Formats: sequence, structure tokens, C-alpha cells
Amino acid sequence: MGRKRAENSEPRRRGRPRKVTPAPVLTVVATPVAEGTKPSASDRKLAEFYGKYPHVVPGSVREPTDADLKALSHCHGKVCTVRCQDCGAERTINLQDAFQSQRCPKCKLTAIKARRQERRAAREAKRAAS
Repeated sequence: MGRKRAENSEPRRRGRPRKVTPAPVLTVVATPVAEGTKPSASDRKLAEFYGKYPHVVPGSVREPTDADLKALSHCHGKVCTVRCQDCGAERTINLQDAFQSQRCPKCKLTAIKARRQERRAAREAKRAAS
């Protein structure tokens, strides 16, 4: 026979470990706050979100409309409007993509090319100095 297990021990798990569910996406919508009242927890979270991502247009977090669904290749959860840090153009993106979308696609390519040319020039200058 097998070993006896202490009564307070957990049962032995067999098979694959359970899948961990991802953390929920920010699902808060700002509500107007009257003077003299404290802002709600959702308003504080939204203010923190806009402070963390200054390129997101304030007040633009919303549920997707039909036009948003047609414009985005995939959409799940809320959407927001971001402003390009170079040219100022606005576009709609998924809320969870706000951390990585700071430029419009055209300005992003321009910035990548400029960085590439800088690295190439630095590499050639280093070769010339050697």
C-alpha cells in the first residue's frame, strides 16, 4: 500500500497544469463628477490611465461602434483614440494596444528609417576611425 497522507495536505494533482487566465482588460468608463464629491474608483483608474499614456486622447475610451469594427482588423474589448506624437494625426486602436502605439504607421516607418541610418552612420564612423 501507498504512504498515508496527512489530513491537512492537498491532494496530489495529475496531468497538465491548469491554464492561467489572463488579467482582465481595463473596463472603466469615466462619469462626470459633481463639485464637492469624491471621484469614483473608475474615474481614478481612468485618470491614472490617461496619465500613463499621454498620447491617448482624454475621454476617448469607449465601446467599439460599427465603424470601429470595420476599421480595425480585430477588436475585442474597448477602443480609444490616440494622437501621433510626430504629426498629430488621430486614429482608433484597441485599448490594450495603447502602450505600443505612439505614432501613426507612416511616421513609424520614417522613425525606423531614421534610426537605421543613424546606426549605419555610427558604424561607418567607427570603421573609419579604426
